[in-house]
Amino acid sequence: MYAHSGFYPSDRSKGGSEPTTPELDILSFLWFAGNKVCLRDVSQRFGVCHATTFRQNDRVINFFIDMAPKIIKFENNELSASEFLQVAGFPNVIGCVDGTSIKVRTPAHKIKSTYVNRHDIPAITLQGICDARKRFIDVFTGIPGKIHDSRVLKLSDINDNLQKICEGKFHILGDAAYPVREWLMIPYRDYGNLSDKQKKFNKFCATRVLIENAFGLLKGRFRQLTELDFHSIDKISKFIVSCCVLHNLCIDNDDNFTFDVDIVLDNEEPHYEGGGEQKALLRRLGEMKRDQLVNVLFP
Repeated sequence: MYAHSGFYPSDRSKGGSEPTTPELDILSFLWFAGNKVCLRDVSQRFGVCHATTFRQNDRVINFFIDMAPKIIKFENNELSASEFLQVAGFPNVIGCVDGTSIKVRTPAHKIKSTYVNRHDIPAITLQGICDARKRFIDVFTGIPGKIHDSRVLKLSDINDNLQKICEGKFHILGDAAYPVREWLMIPYRDYGNLSDKQKKFNKFCATRVLIENAFGLLKGRFRQLTELDFHSIDKISKFIVSCCVLHNLCIDNDDNFTFDVDIVLDNEEPHYEGGGEQKALLRRLGEMKRDQLVNVLFP
């Protein structure tokens, strides 16, 4: 596909040196993404100059970005709900949402304090929604790590479309960092007065661990994501999304592995939700649906 795409420079009529092969471009990018190495190390390993490796990476990243809408997307709600039902018995779930921090160098012309997370480390947030197979069905990134997960969801492209996608019947699962909505189920907050049904419901909500597993697989497979050394947010964001595309392609081709490494996800955030009458109404509707689910699951 890459060899026949507009991103590979196959036209040699303009003169200059012979372009690298499409196989070499892809392999160079995969080696860089899968190992914590610099581009200079990759160029030496593959026997090309540093500038060529830089161009190879840019071409392949742009190729995967162009491919992303076809690979990372919501598909059949009924099928997704059926797969989640088999996993944990939770009805009408089509995805799990969460955010994870990815360490970065302070981007060029940016102030470090605007990007530090709660550990005082420059980072950006990757928000992901995954299906029962741990495939990403939506990703959003580029937001500074200090911004709360619920705010990231509100800023994301998918936020305004989730209600329509869920069709009033389906929902996604999140943790207590998110506000409860008709299309977003979260655990009951435990102040010591939960009923037995509510406690059981919270155990069902543990299904959302699938998104944490997906982040762990992503960071385990693509070790470059442990800390990115790019200069611009645009390049950082494109690289992350490219890795998410490859993550999905690996799962689609049954290329699954268990990584024996500890991946720090840094996704435990305090709950926060702003006020407002509309938010209060949406929250109440979400609470009503959650209570109905409890009565259906535990009659």
